Formats: sequence, C-alpha cells, structure tokens
Amino acid sequence: MEENGDVKLEIRNIPAGFTYNDLEEFADARGWLKTDEYASEDTDEWYLTYRSESEAVRIEIDSESQINGSVVNNVIIQSDPIDVTGDKELYNRLCAQAVRKDLRVQVDDTKGLWNQLRGSPDYETDDAPSEETFEQLSNAAEQVRAQLVCQRTSLKTTVDDLEEIVSEMESAYSELADN
Repeated sequence: MEENGDVKLEIRNIPAGFTYNDLEEFADARGWLKTDEYASEDTDEWYLTYRSESEAVRIEIDSESQINGSVVNNVIIQSDPIDVTGDKELYNRLCAQAVRKDLRVQVDDTKGLWNQLRGSPDYETDDAPSEETFEQLSNAAEQVRAQLVCQRTSLKTTVDDLEEIVSEMESAYSELADN
C-alpha cells in the first residue's frame, strides 16, 4: 500500500491464535488440570500450563508474540518422558509413533551428551538420534529418556487442534503400553 509516496506494508486478518479466556474455557470443559498460570491485564501477556485429563500430556501456552496487535501464542505440547535406556525396540516404536502422529521425539540423557552433539557445528539436526547414536548414548549415560513433542505457534492452530494433538499423544502412549 502506498501512503504519501512511501510504501507501507499492512498485515490484516491473520488468524493469530486464541485468547486466555478461550483456552481456559476450552480446557475446563475437557477436564484439563491447570498447573501454572500468569495473566497481566496491563501488557495483555499471559501464560497457561495444563495437564491432560489422563495427566500424561503437558500443554503449555505462552503469549510472548504479537502480530499487528493480535496475540500469537507459543504452543508446546509434550508427553511425559519415558526411560528408553538400552531399549532400542521401545525407542524405535516411540519414533515410529511420532512419525505416524506427525510429532517429534525429544531425547535427553543424564550426561547431556545428546544436547552437546546437537549443539556442535558438525551436527545439524533437530531430529531424534539415529539408532547408532541412541546405542552410544545408552552406553555412555546412566539414563536416556525420550518424549513426544509438538511445538508451534497458534497461528492457524485452534483450541480444537490442541485437543487433537493431545489425543494423538495419549493414543501413542497407549499403543506403546499395549506392546
């Protein structure tokens, strides 16, 4: 758009998330347990953390960002970590569940080796470790844990999408427990 000889970029009608009240009402209706909250009327910043009804999945929403005055929420949904130390079969099943459910696997170990490797300039990935790397981590660290994670902004993410992601994670864990 041109204004007084200057070119001006104007962004309108961006589906920029949901409000604190929208999420609170939605979560209460589903039986999610609120574990942490912060809300400031002055800055319109807010933060909510829930546990799903089964308590196996953590839902964290943080309104750090704004676009054109509309709050864009940072959304992190994660399952509880599972000890996969030395259990290549369980680790592979968890990775397969992540692929089927369009989620990521996040890994950590007691020595922090996986984070060091990911942070090195020779290794560029946000993916889970390969089988070979997983085995090396299992041999070197006392414990290796893995969990399902979904991280996104609320841009084009509805509260119904949150429920679907939580259900997918709970379903994945149920399938892992059945095998």
